Amino acid sequence: MKRIKLPIVIILVLMSLNLFSQHYYYVSLSNEKATPNQQEKGMSNDEKLNLIFKEFEVKSYRQSFPGAKNAELRNYYEIHLPDSFIKSKSIDSFDSLLKNSKAFDAIYRSDYYELACDNPVPINDTWIANNLINNDALNLLNAQCAWTITTGDPNIIVGVIDTEFDTTHEDLINTFVGAVGSQTYFQNHGTSVSSCVATGTNNSKGIAGIGYNTRVKGYHADGGTLWNNIWQAYQDGIKIINVSWTGIGSYPNILAVQEMTDNGVVLVVAAGNTTTSTSHSAYANIPGVINVSGVWATNLHSGTNHAENQWVDVCALSKNVAVCIPGNTYGTDSGTSFASPQVAGVVALIRSINNNLTPAEIENIIKTTTDPIGDAHLFPGKIGTGRVNAYKAVLKAMCYDGETPGSISYSQTWDTEKYIVGNVIIENGITLTIQKPSNIADLFIRCAPNAKFIIKPGGKLIVDGGILTNICDGELWQGVFVEGNPNDILQSEGNQGVVELKNGAIIENAVCAINVGVTYNRGRGVYTYKGGGIVKANNASFINNLQAVKFAPYHRRKPVGAMFVTKNASYFSHCTFTINHQAFFDLNEFSEHVNLVGVEDVRFQSCNFLSVENKGTAIRSSLAGSFSLNHGYLLPLARSNITNFDVGICIQDGKPTNIHYTDFDNNNMAVVVEGSEAMYIGGNNFYIPYASYFGPTVGISLTNCSDFHIRDNLFQGEHNCNYGLIINQSGSYNNIVKNNEFSTLRMATVAYGRNSGIEYDIATLQFHLTGLQYHCNLFDNNNNDIVVSDFNTEQGSIRFVQGEENDACGNMFTENGVSLSSVNFPLYYFYHNHLHRHQPYQIVGNIETKETNHHSCGQIGRVDPMIVIVDKPVNWRHVLENEYQMLSNELAGVKNFYISHGYANGPIDWDTYFHTVPIPWALEHQVSLFHEICRLESQLSAIISTAFYCIQDEELFDSDLYLEWLEKTHTPEADYLRAEYYSEIGNYGECFNILHTIPTQHAVFDDMERQNYIDFFTIKMFLNDNLLVWSDLQDYPSEISILENLAESGVNRLAFKAKSILTTYFGHYQEAVIEPPHLIDLCLYVTYQGNPDNTNSNPNDSSKNDESYKNKLSIQEEDLVQHQDLQLIPNPACHELTLDNGQVAIKEVYIYNLLGKQIKHLNINDTKTTLNISDLSKGFYFLHIQTHQGVKVKRFVKE
Repeated sequence: MKRIKLPIVIILVLMSLNLFSQHYYYVSLSNEKATPNQQEKGMSNDEKLNLIFKEFEVKSYRQSFPGAKNAELRNYYEIHLPDSFIKSKSIDSFDSLLKNSKAFDAIYRSDYYELACDNPVPINDTWIANNLINNDALNLLNAQCAWTITTGDPNIIVGVIDTEFDTTHEDLINTFVGAVGSQTYFQNHGTSVSSCVATGTNNSKGIAGIGYNTRVKGYHADGGTLWNNIWQAYQDGIKIINVSWTGIGSYPNILAVQEMTDNGVVLVVAAGNTTTSTSHSAYANIPGVINVSGVWATNLHSGTNHAENQWVDVCALSKNVAVCIPGNTYGTDSGTSFASPQVAGVVALIRSINNNLTPAEIENIIKTTTDPIGDAHLFPGKIGTGRVNAYKAVLKAMCYDGETPGSISYSQTWDTEKYIVGNVIIENGITLTIQKPSNIADLFIRCAPNAKFIIKPGGKLIVDGGILTNICDGELWQGVFVEGNPNDILQSEGNQGVVELKNGAIIENAVCAINVGVTYNRGRGVYTYKGGGIVKANNASFINNLQAVKFAPYHRRKPVGAMFVTKNASYFSHCTFTINHQAFFDLNEFSEHVNLVGVEDVRFQSCNFLSVENKGTAIRSSLAGSFSLNHGYLLPLARSNITNFDVGICIQDGKPTNIHYTDFDNNNMAVVVEGSEAMYIGGNNFYIPYASYFGPTVGISLTNCSDFHIRDNLFQGEHNCNYGLIINQSGSYNNIVKNNEFSTLRMATVAYGRNSGIEYDIATLQFHLTGLQYHCNLFDNNNNDIVVSDFNTEQGSIRFVQGEENDACGNMFTENGVSLSSVNFPLYYFYHNHLHRHQPYQIVGNIETKETNHHSCGQIGRVDPMIVIVDKPVNWRHVLENEYQMLSNELAGVKNFYISHGYANGPIDWDTYFHTVPIPWALEHQVSLFHEICRLESQLSAIISTAFYCIQDEELFDSDLYLEWLEKTHTPEADYLRAEYYSEIGNYGECFNILHTIPTQHAVFDDMERQNYIDFFTIKMFLNDNLLVWSDLQDYPSEISILENLAESGVNRLAFKAKSILTTYFGHYQEAVIEPPHLIDLCLYVTYQGNPDNTNSNPNDSSKNDESYKNKLSIQEEDLVQHQDLQLIPNPACHELTLDNGQVAIKEVYIYNLLGKQIKHLNINDTKTTLNISDLSKGFYFLHIQTHQGVKVKRFVKE
């Protein structure tokens, strides 16, 4: 029966709850006698200690961490005192007595708060009230608190299938509604079982039963008629049936059980009275069948000798259970026969709250609200989820008591509080508006754990100031499901589901607040992400959702004349995304607020993203997805903020993305990008925290990003193992990091992997004429400013010439750090010779500097954080085309002039150029032409890059112009982008034609990479031809195998595409390309390169050329990577760390922290030793281990 006045009931329940404090102690035992007594609750096996426990009314005494692997943890026990303790006893005297008992090595006092009712229903039943019989069953069930919410419904009847029923018993006369048949056995079983379901509770007679006002109908049965009576109860319409028998048959009875549960019957069965019993195993796993074993009153299962197997669902009291006995008398009995009817009574209480719950939902409620059993660790997976708690169960059942609107067939407005169970379906053409009236503070729409708002294509949900939240305390609801039409390239609201949030709307405590672009798969009975859907959010909040928003793949191509609208209709303006300690889930489960899977150009402006304890990610974009954060011609009034995440923004296989005007504060890694086409990152503040337990901290990390603009950003940190900007494998593109400020960092910028050209045509020879440059940046008080990694795992490179002969780089340095570091890769750096701090102060490695008297920097460091990242010329189409043609012609002329003078016949003699005075005229002329080629190549790249930015930035996407500029780029990478474009519009003929002609278009290309692209687009074509999406590949293992091979093909864009697909749909490849341990090693390694003795080095100091210095560098390089023989056990470690060096003796051990500060020095002289590290703070450390073979460096983690 439905309860009409639900809101009033909930208010009363909330008033009946109270958080009360109880004192408890952690104690570490000093002798075995002090262990808990398994038969007597709250007592030990030590008689003297028991005297103290009895005097102070100890409530419980149990092991704190049963099953712990740590021996110290296993020795801790808990002493719990009643809530009345502090009113009547002196806590200090209890402390003193415990200490004087000598039973414990350590004693720690604390307190806790637990949810309980402050007005439990008293019991006046005489046998219980006068202590003539125990009340253990009801105490374990927390029945008296459950009754503050419901005392059951007399219209709800439990069918008991048993032997005999004394329907005239004084305590059951008003409980029985009758009994079918006649007595089959002359024993008291049926009457006793029935009294465990319910009795005339609080009738001043006998005992109390959990079901209270619940009624019972008996069905007399024996071994031959058992199933007939079960089926008869079902035919009679009984919806709760208790069977305290050993088994009720197998097939076809299993089919009958399935029919019963499918039609609303909850079947509660006794699991059996032997430990090996497998009663009911054939059907126990059918949802709605609850298989019950037992515990003692001490909440322990050991010694009951009752069922222990994987089919047990829950436990209740099964030893010395108070029962009614025929003839108006009472006693106790034991067995799971008396545990299962207690659970049947709890089911009846749940049904009195909400009679619309399915059997599966009821079973789930009971199993997810159990209390832990004290010795459950001894029976893993064999005694169910725990001991039934009726109070928690009926509280949770209330979550499901509300409206079930189902399909909404006409547009309407909700402006009063509602309680939602199940689905709210907004059909095509219908608008549901949830609008907070101006005269109330909040409008809550409270949702049960199974609640969903489903917006069909063409339907619309508007939340205007309302709050979508959960009903059940600690339970998430499902969220909003926006169905989309992925084939609607117009993204019109008539063909897409739409959600609009405004005026302080809130969605909180959902599994996923908004699922965008879902489609219901009727065959599998689940929602799949197909694409489409629209979300418009302005001044809205997403609070403590496991995930705030997830978008499915969708590429908009709305035609407007010869061009397209590609920008997504979805946006978030002035919104807040928050995770805090009030979340209903383990913070480690939080992955990200926003997940953009293959959806293009979702816009965020003036939004705040918040987390705690550096958990999760703010925005994750993958599968050729893109978005803009604070980007546009009209910049927002307020900056965005991303704070306290593990990774602020994570992009894998990204399309052009704008990140602008945002503060990144206290994130382990603020922005991580892998395998992406174009990144525009400008006007941001990166406040990089002190290296944490996570390890190194990073502002921006770019891996395999072909074209990027990093400009007008502030990178600020502390001198620790932290990084401002890491660029890895950007290839031959002419990217320039410009007008940024880097302050108080260990590593301001690091070039990791190849970031330079490797063309070998007749004009460029083997020289690196293209690649990464650093211009107009301000480096202030960093340990290392510009570092080209020489770390073994990934050699670094950048553009061979930094700056030009008549145009200096324009970077400014401070004298207390290493300005330039590149041990192996040769660099040629131009600086302004008349400006303060432009000449690099300290240089490490193979670097030549050259002065000039000009630079093109309008300002050093940040210019204006609100500027547009790329200068977009007026009438840019014609301006850029003209500049491109002019520069192309000029470059061709210079190259021809270079060749005509014979300079292409051999490499430049750089040694003579740098070290001979005067420089021979021909060599000086050759180098001058070389610089002119560099300058023109760089300018030409800048024009192409600007053209792509302008094309992407336009409201209308000109695909023809995009393809035209890709052809102008003349690189294999640009051809892959052309092929990708044609694949997206379904023109696979042109896609493969481009791939097949690459060998004739480029003298230098990676044929393996080209073949990989052919394999990849073959899979895409297969999906396209068969109307499938990536997730459907779960049925095609051979295609998944191809993707796995592509993902392992190296650090290239296609590998990241494959990884992104496998990660998104199949759970592969979660790890980053550059792992934190690599960054730690690199940080330590570069520190030794530039400063091996932890002192400031002088670039003119000849000692850097001596053999000892070179040997020291080579030792570091070798040890950080190659020494695998020395073992650290365990690692991570807590108290002790064992070093095992096989047959080689360890002479000395030094422990350093991340700052390079020496913490300990130990003399060992043994092949194996154990270090005491209990005094170290948790985090990363380094061991420098001296042997006769040299120094070994190892990293370990202190937990």
